[in-house]
Amino acid sequence: MTDVVLNEHGRIRRADAYGVSHYPVVLREPLIALKMMRETGLRATLGHIRIIALIRLLNRFDDNARMRAFPARLSDATNASADQARIADPQELAEAVHCAPIPATALTWTLGALDLDPRAHHFVDVGSGWGYALGIAAQYPFRKLTGIEFAGEFHKMACTNMDALAAAGSLDRTRVELRHESALESELPQEPLVLLLANPFGPAVMRPFIERVAQSHRDNPRPITVIYVNPKHADLFERSDVEELALKGTDAWKLRLFGPYAVRAYRWR
Repeated sequence: MTDVVLNEHGRIRRADAYGVSHYPVVLREPLIALKMMRETGLRATLGHIRIIALIRLLNRFDDNARMRAFPARLSDATNASADQARIADPQELAEAVHCAPIPATALTWTLGALDLDPRAHHFVDVGSGWGYALGIAAQYPFRKLTGIEFAGEFHKMACTNMDALAAAGSLDRTRVELRHESALESELPQEPLVLLLANPFGPAVMRPFIERVAQSHRDNPRPITVIYVNPKHADLFERSDVEELALKGTDAWKLRLFGPYAVRAYRWR
């Protein structure tokens, strides 16, 4: 992640956007920090440094080993190609956030801090990328797991990875469905849900997606829990039909101290 920084919306911005890519690697990050400080101030710069440091820490002690089981993976955050994307609205391409996997420990801490029984829920990763979070969630006894990804190249990688994990005996492939679809068109499963949103898109797409969830709940009232990682647009969940859930216990403290991103959870009433 040396050449990657996050902008104020939580999206990936490469080092060459700061004009430092021609410098030796050892100098790039101090130069980026100085430029960021001028642009966004000390507080935002320190926040960025903390995020990158924790991502590297978790990668070193956990994710790097886990990722060896995924034959198709990204060595860096990457954009989706427009010609392979399935979209319902042109804004989906403009609003999409670069693919960067949530650390496995952050997801496991979040699930541990929520008061829910995986056996009673269907896990849906919205913006599932190359399937890393699905592979982690598959270690829990969810009824089923579904990944929704609009980018064709990421969808193909996820299929490769789920097949490889199944061949290694790490998951039951029949429990995992992968959809190459727009989040604004994909039909939500008609059973209790846990929706993972790892900052998949901006407000112009998040707003209609939330309304689709609300309509699905009105048509078929059932428990629907949202895990919102890096919640840049949490204000959109301030609705009368949604309540925020408290993350509790030791796992919640671990998440606050060592999770690189903030995490919020919501449930439809």
